[in-house]
Amino acid sequence: MPERYAVTVFNGVTAVRSIDCSMPSAIYSATQQAADFGALPTSFSFKIGQVSPVYGPGHAATGVFNG
Repeated sequence: MPERYAVTVFNGVTAVRSIDCSMPSAIYSATQQAADFGALPTSFSFKIGQVSPVYGPGHAATGVFNG
């Protein structure tokens, strides 16, 4: 069964982008960041969780990216 992960990027408490990926990493390009924030952010928060085809999303981990 293939792996699946859901990543959500936040600007404060507002979700600005959702990324679905098939490995425990994702690419969030500078172009995407500028589109979501209006400019390249100095930091942003995110959550990532594995998604089961049977049980749905698992418990998400949270983090902060400081560029």
